[in-house]
Amino acid sequence: MRVVLSIFLVGGLVITAAWFLGAQPPPPVTAPTPVITPAPGCRLGGGSTTVPEPTRILTRRVDAAWTRIETWLAVHAPRTAARWNAPAPAAALSALQREVGVELPGDLVASLRRHDGSGVGGFVLPFAYRPMSVGEIAGHARRMCSGPGQPGWDGRFVPFAVDGGGGLLYLDQRGAGSLEEQLDGGPGPGRWPTGLSELLEQTADLLEEDIGPLADRYRPEVDAGWLRWRIE
Repeated sequence: MRVVLSIFLVGGLVITAAWFLGAQPPPPVTAPTPVITPAPGCRLGGGSTTVPEPTRILTRRVDAAWTRIETWLAVHAPRTAARWNAPAPAAALSALQREVGVELPGDLVASLRRHDGSGVGGFVLPFAYRPMSVGEIAGHARRMCSGPGQPGWDGRFVPFAVDGGGGLLYLDQRGAGSLEEQLDGGPGPGRWPTGLSELLEQTADLLEEDIGPLADRYRPEVDAGWLRWRIE
């Protein structure tokens, strides 16, 4: 390494500058790359593209519940009734199953074939869970699986509804497809119906007759053609 000394006269002052030739600047200090551990059971992009066909009984059950909900909304909350998404095509369901990496529950398949979720400002399940489209489901599954995720999350959970505060409703595909809730800090209190078809039926009961297990917690209200849920 050579040192070059330069002398300058600036405004009557003698300025000396030393230049170090051949010296390399010190390497930048970088923070260590954080280690991200995905949630257990995650197989993003590794699912089959062959979506299992729901049983006829299950399909009729889901369709009947949606018909009851749609009929009530058309009469009592027409603005909410106008915000449905179109049915999800077969190709979209195949892509969803491949992306989430786990077999889609039959009642979710039947429901998405009826409505590919609900549009923004449209129908929400009690209290404030909006059914998601196939694209939103894939996005939430990807986010939860890409780490660090949330406490208690497993890659075999299939989310299907979202609220505005970080909460999800999902179907647990490790067993019989039970319905559970994931809040921002971890698993919810476990007070939901056993499956999606039952949740739709209980919601229809609540809308039509104000009865059922959800009636002790929620009440439907209509404001200028929009459905709202009130917590009891």
